[in-house]
Amino acid sequence: MTTATPKTYAKHRNDIRTGDLILFESKDIISRMVSWKTKSTITHAAMAFWLEQPLRNQRLFILESVLTGLSLNYLSNRVAWYLPHGDMYWHKILPKFQEMGPTAANVLLKNVGTFYDFKDLIVQSITRVTINPSKLFCSEAVAFAWKDIAGLPDDFVAPYPSEMTGERLGVYEKEGIKIT
Repeated sequence: MTTATPKTYAKHRNDIRTGDLILFESKDIISRMVSWKTKSTITHAAMAFWLEQPLRNQRLFILESVLTGLSLNYLSNRVAWYLPHGDMYWHKILPKFQEMGPTAANVLLKNVGTFYDFKDLIVQSITRVTINPSKLFCSEAVAFAWKDIAGLPDDFVAPYPSEMTGERLGVYEKEGIKIT
């Protein structure tokens, strides 16, 4: 499938590293509910992942927990889909964790296929939940990938997508670059 991508994604694509954070801002019904609860327009989180394919062709994917579970999707396809639906932002890993991006991505790769955490997502809208690796919603999955690397406590509360940057998780730069 060939997809058209905006100039900003094409400009930054080769600078995105495995483990970097991709945040989404959308206006669909589920995203509007997330926005209402979190008081933020950021409604989804995913992790960038470079994969070498046959013939040394590298493709940029994202590891993301969506309604069908934790999966691997082409970032270019997600960028093209988001053009009319919202925006996407790329957040770099902080310098002290940059070399650990592949390790964090590997945690998610080992868990591809893990079911989406519908129950905790609903509970999270009422009260906060801790990370449960048996089922994962989007920002919970990314936090789970960094849990041991960043030394997060066992009772670390799963972040909202809007809480993935800055001090709370402590892994990603606060300011991101719009790629759609």
